[in-house]
Amino acid sequence: MSQVKFALVGCGRVSSRHVDALTNTVPGARIVAVCDTVPERAEKYGVGLNVPAFTSAADMYGSVDIDVVDIATPSGDHYARTMEALSFDKHVVVEKPIALRLDHVAEMIGEARKRNRKLWVIHQNRYNPAVVKAKETVDSGRLGKMVIGTVRVRWFRDQSYYDQDNWHGTWAMDGGVVTQQAVHHVDALCWFMGEVESIEATCRTRLVDMECEDLCVATLRFKNGALGIVEAMTAARPRDMEASLSILGENGTIILGGLAMNKIGFWEFIKPRPQDQWVPELFSQEVPNAYGFGHDVLFSRVVESVLQEAPVEIPAEEGRKALEVLHAIYASCELGTRVQLQERPVSSKLGIRGRRSKKKGDTRGQESLIAIQASISNTLDAHAIGDRSIAGIIGDRPSLYAKSPWIWNQTFKQLGMDAIYLPFDVEAERLPRLMDELRACGSYLGGSVTVPYKIAVMEHLDEVDARAGLIGAVNTIVRTSDGRLVGYNTDAKGGIDALTRMQPGQPAPFLESLDGLDVLMLGAGGAGRAMAFYLAEAIGDGNLTIVNRTHEHAEALAADVAAAYHNAQATPASELARVAQEVGMIVNCTTCGQSGLRALGDGQFITLEPYSPLAPAAPVAVEKGEDASVLEAFSACVERSKDDIAENNRLSMALALAVRPEVCFFDIVYSPLETVMLRQARFAGHRTLSGKGMNIGQAAEAMFNIVCKAYFEERDLWTEETYNRILQAMYGVW
Repeated sequence: MSQVKFALVGCGRVSSRHVDALTNTVPGARIVAVCDTVPERAEKYGVGLNVPAFTSAADMYGSVDIDVVDIATPSGDHYARTMEALSFDKHVVVEKPIALRLDHVAEMIGEARKRNRKLWVIHQNRYNPAVVKAKETVDSGRLGKMVIGTVRVRWFRDQSYYDQDNWHGTWAMDGGVVTQQAVHHVDALCWFMGEVESIEATCRTRLVDMECEDLCVATLRFKNGALGIVEAMTAARPRDMEASLSILGENGTIILGGLAMNKIGFWEFIKPRPQDQWVPELFSQEVPNAYGFGHDVLFSRVVESVLQEAPVEIPAEEGRKALEVLHAIYASCELGTRVQLQERPVSSKLGIRGRRSKKKGDTRGQESLIAIQASISNTLDAHAIGDRSIAGIIGDRPSLYAKSPWIWNQTFKQLGMDAIYLPFDVEAERLPRLMDELRACGSYLGGSVTVPYKIAVMEHLDEVDARAGLIGAVNTIVRTSDGRLVGYNTDAKGGIDALTRMQPGQPAPFLESLDGLDVLMLGAGGAGRAMAFYLAEAIGDGNLTIVNRTHEHAEALAADVAAAYHNAQATPASELARVAQEVGMIVNCTTCGQSGLRALGDGQFITLEPYSPLAPAAPVAVEKGEDASVLEAFSACVERSKDDIAENNRLSMALALAVRPEVCFFDIVYSPLETVMLRQARFAGHRTLSGKGMNIGQAAEAMFNIVCKAYFEERDLWTEETYNRILQAMYGVW
């Protein structure tokens, strides 16, 4: 092989510099084909170079003999184009940044290794004579202990630059000044200073209308103890002013300037050498634009590497290092805190396709928020919500009692997700309107449904999952990418997970398996219905016996479950003591034992907290006066019902003592953490489990497998590791 045959993929702005290098200055290089999805651009380059032009890269690879594919497409397209070229066994050289997502870079590197193909990234400024001389000097140790490195990119880009196409300044395809302009300088900074330990950054969009930033300030700590500062902007006015890199050590200072780090502006040392006075003149270049002349040398090295099997001087791994720093800058800005590079921080925005596009001045998100606010009775904090994705819990008064906002928001924060979880207090007559507004809100991900709307909400959804349809209630909603609302039921799934899955802080699962277990379930309401279907499936050949205060409800539920799983039956409450002797687990799915007051209407209240579901309960109702506190009303309920409570507790304790020791007790109630039933069962020597794990489990299931599943899949984070992180985070803040 005497020549290396290049194919150019992408005929946009930067490709002209590639063509100039490959056709005019690099011996042994020849462009043999060009490709662009815009036919006019491809044809223009094809005619100018007298080579075939294509709009399909796959067609090009099948028609032309090619050694190296030169990718000069928009940044968000680098990954797909690289993987396509590698699949045809081509070497690849790709413009900076190598890709926008770190997981994509890992795939690119892995594919190149698997196919024994070479993969270069274009950080051409590393070949500028000024940069080469500075690097040699730093590596020689002449600067001594490194003190600080600073980057200053003060460039001008007005609105016309971002309006010339549909990808500049977008998160999905480009990023802002950090990834598009300052990437070369950040790469050089880290090349000189060494590995980064941590970063703290702030980004802003000041003067143009785009998704991303035109201004960034970041501080870096390097592992060698030195510090770094990055000041990057395309908001400089009225023109480009500087793009400098300063390296300060204990024995001297080097400052590189010019449009492309092409000039040595300062070169002084504590111990000068005679030749130092000539270095700025000898190693500085005049360049016509920010691209510089580094492409000439870079493509020469590519040719040498192919023809002579020389090493790849700027391999994909170097591109990955630069991208890791870019992601850390964005992640720090998104999280509002310093991030550690060893924790591999990842931006929740950069390189994410399908993200809602929002330009400066766009009020669509605010309008959606205003519409939602008009449908609910609690007040949302518009400032805190900002431009985040929205999830939430729909109920009568979740803002007063729901744990979900705290659990979800802390988990969002720990996962680095640009999202917020809100309570939606909605009156029954406003429920249809709220659902319409959530359906129309592009930033709504989904969320939870709680009392009293788990059934009522179903008629306002576009689809209901098959299991939720069997249960007849929905507790989780997801908004699909095409704006449809789909309902699910994860209530009891969390209960099954709490029983059989290892929970944080536990040495072993509560039960190894439910398969074949005989279960007595108390309750046939909404929670009992959900649990009955999940339990029936989980116990397989075991038997599920349902007991409810109103026997007809138990019979109806048992019939529905038996139709699907053939292992459920109802038993009258009078047979409770007998059945309890024959099972392996007793599950409470009633509200008996739940803390607080329960409103009956007409100002009357009862409390079930002092009761056990293992015995009859007939609490006395009391009226709560306008001036009475909740505590006073609660005390009055207990006082008036004390004889009934005592009898209930006596009968319940007798049953707990009578059943076999190996019978375990599970209560889906999570407030209080130990109900009367669980406390008595523990006193009687039984293993017990509260509803805390179920409450967390259903939230984790809803977040991981439903509401945020698409988010995790887009980032290749839909893994067991992510689920465990969610579970750990929720347990930590519950």
